[in-house]
Amino acid sequence: MDSCSFRFCGAKVVARSLTGRLVKGYTFDFDPRRPQFHVFPDRAASGEPALVFARELKAVFFVRDLGGNPQCRERKYFRRGEGVAGRRIEVTLLDGEQLVGTAEDVVPGAHYVPFVPVDPDSNNLRVYAARPAIVAVRYVSDRFSGRVRTAPVAADAPAPAPNPELLPLQLRTWLATKA
Repeated sequence: MDSCSFRFCGAKVVARSLTGRLVKGYTFDFDPRRPQFHVFPDRAASGEPALVFARELKAVFFVRDLGGNPQCRERKYFRRGEGVAGRRIEVTLLDGEQLVGTAEDVVPGAHYVPFVPVDPDSNNLRVYAARPAIVAVRYVSDRFSGRVRTAPVAADAPAPAPNPELLPLQLRTWLATKA
């Protein structure tokens, strides 16, 4: 695959590391199957790029605006009767953050779980949760019509394993290979 055939070539990204470090800019070579990509400070790719490694990340956020909107409270639940494309998914990360959206197909060998956030007004257009940061993945019932209710994960709590009966075979296989 050439580096610009990916649909987000030149897209605005925010890469958040497991340590909280942020890298903001534009990527031209992100591919969920590759363990690294570059983030340039400007769209012209004229500055020195930052090399970003999947193993160090919490998630990669493809965004509308690099500055974001700190006052915005992103909706983390599906509304009653809300039609969505894809499977409804909840991803719990190491720091206890829960991301909710609709899952896309997981690419075999990918370093991320890709999904679209549930809130269409979110600054995040698409999120790629990094494999090392994932504690649990759960599909939310299609009949679900309220807030996702799960207890936050304590920093020192052991990581719970996802319930295999709730996950499709492809995702179970992918999580089983998680390092």
